[in-house]
Amino acid sequence: MASDFSFYDAYEEVTLWGKDLVEHFDSIYRKQGRYCVMFISRHYAEKIWTRYECRVALARAIEQRSEYVLPVRFDKTEIPGLPPTTAYLDLTKLTPEELGTRILQKLGRG
Repeated sequence: MASDFSFYDAYEEVTLWGKDLVEHFDSIYRKQGRYCVMFISRHYAEKIWTRYECRVALARAIEQRSEYVLPVRFDKTEIPGLPPTTAYLDLTKLTPEELGTRILQKLGRG
């Protein structure tokens, strides 16, 4: 895959191979997901696909009129369209295990 189409999880490469990613991500982020955990950083804000995913997730949040986007911050980067009043978790203060526990609690499993 070209660098613009690389993903965090290498195992997704084969699953996504040949798919129309605009349609695929629209379906995932706007129709299928219960929540969208958004890992915000300077790098997130710079990548083309994460900006697209963010726009689709924010559209869902507007349609749903309840919390859908769950921001988790690595730094203070602002994301266009994400109100600064949206509560977030700060990864400089949480271990990965603590974040996992909070996600499970949000899902009603913790």
